[in-house]
Amino acid sequence: PTFRVSDNMRPELWDAKDGSIRALPESEVIDEGIKVSLKLDELGSCFIVFRQSGITTNESKNYPEPTKVESVAGEWNVAFDGKLSSHDDIKLSTLVDLSKSDDKELRYFSGTMNYTTTLNISEPSKQTVLDLGRVECMAKVYVNDTYAGGVWCEPFKVDISDYVKQGENTLRVEVVNKWVNRIVGDLQLPAEQRKISLTANPYGSHSDIPASGLIGPVSVEQY
Repeated sequence: PTFRVSDNMRPELWDAKDGSIRALPESEVIDEGIKVSLKLDELGSCFIVFRQSGITTNESKNYPEPTKVESVAGEWNVAFDGKLSSHDDIKLSTLVDLSKSDDKELRYFSGTMNYTTTLNISEPSKQTVLDLGRVECMAKVYVNDTYAGGVWCEPFKVDISDYVKQGENTLRVEVVNKWVNRIVGDLQLPAEQRKISLTANPYGSHSDIPASGLIGPVSVEQY
């Protein structure tokens, strides 16, 4: 896009999701204003702010590529915290959509799921970003028991640069899914065993349920 501003202005990207601000070095002054190279995620948006003096950067690209990407492939421990019922802890060698589990208690669980694993950083970098892949439907990320940030829309990425250390780190992802899963599962029980009562209910015992949990794949991007 071309912005109708004077040629002494410099563009910055302001991200409303996390409050971050960064310079956009790839821009070109043309007769109509300043043309800026932008790359938005699907359904993504941002603010482009022009200032005469603002943030500077040593980067040459508006969207630098990571120098290293490593998958988080260790075992995950998952603990459940529901208002009406909670499954026993489980261990996952591979992240999966829990709504497709053969275990009905997992398939129809609604609440908080705490995913914990070990994150090994061989060498710290200028910027370290955790890519959660797919989350259903929102999550908070804790690194070494310190809150690093939350995600509720794509891309499900959190900058964890200030929280990781060289070597072994504890990673915990607190995921909350939708209420629909429990509603549909409850409707499959005999009336006397149901714990949910709704004045208006668009769902039935055979309604489709949304995906659930940390689905991944999870990786670490270093810049």
